[in-house]
Amino acid sequence: MFHRVDKHIHQYFHPLEDLLFLWREKLLEHFYECLPKLEKSFNVSLNGEKFSALTFELTNIIYPLIKKYYIIDDPVQPIQYRLYVQNNERFARVWHNHTEQNQYILGTIYDNIPTKGGEVGFKNKFLEDIIVKPRSNTITLFPYWMYHSPFPHEDNIERICINLAYCSMKKPIHKLIIGGFAIGIML
Repeated sequence: MFHRVDKHIHQYFHPLEDLLFLWREKLLEHFYECLPKLEKSFNVSLNGEKFSALTFELTNIIYPLIKKYYIIDDPVQPIQYRLYVQNNERFARVWHNHTEQNQYILGTIYDNIPTKGGEVGFKNKFLEDIIVKPRSNTITLFPYWMYHSPFPHEDNIERICINLAYCSMKKPIHKLIIGGFAIGIML
């Protein structure tokens, strides 16, 4: 199922909760193991042998989804996955984008979503704010140039965010299906 949040932000429903629940403890352990080594970055890589089964499962969901909804080249490298965890005391509210790389489609997948706060802010080309509440079983995709930032939350839980980057040589065009016609929107 496709949900258009904004011209450039799209959400796709997929039953991910069971998969993420199986990996929750390993993800949290990995993040807190790496946390003392983090300098500028607030997230850690999930690429590598330790999480290959998880990233394989996610890629088998995300790659067909991107091919279905976007006109885009094959990736120049495997989809990149990173992990960010925040709680009500530790969070990184940093506005940023990814214009320095060929990461044309970015995405987020959330687990353990708080009830109070924890939204994600985006800024469109006119620097207008777009606030999105993370949802279970949802993949949110957006273009690399959009500034974005996680917002703090009040619940005493560890919110898990798996970030993804689809890297290609050409900028994608999203296929909006309206009345049976495909209308391309350049990201």
